[in-house]
Amino acid sequence: MARNRQRARDRKRQAVEATDATDSTPASLEHTGAGDEVAATLAQGSGGIPPEDPDAAVNAFGASDQPPAARTDKQRGPRVWHFFKACWAELQRVQWPNRQQVGQATAVVLGFVIVAGAYLGLADAAAKKLVDLIL
Repeated sequence: MARNRQRARDRKRQAVEATDATDSTPASLEHTGAGDEVAATLAQGSGGIPPEDPDAAVNAFGASDQPPAARTDKQRGPRVWHFFKACWAELQRVQWPNRQQVGQATAVVLGFVIVAGAYLGLADAAAKKLVDLIL
């Protein structure tokens, strides 16, 4: 039980850290045009780093004419490493089933397989008799 409480505290701490990382993005946007919304979306996706020139032209795909902003020290390193770090963090947030839940789910699956197998066996036997009568 104490381990679950510790995990809950860790999850809350990670959630607070995640919201702190996204606080640099604007909370609301003035509706002055689609370019502002695209620039804000790009800023959110880049960890809150705003584009170099906010007046830069944004094409239909959301790409700016400016080169991408430099990553911060927190974001340096290969993208694969960041991908695996994000995967590990996501796996730690998963609520894994306990032994009783796994046993119940296994029983349900096995029960369904038995019922489906019996149904298909009976349907096959009936189809075989029908085909034998026709031939």
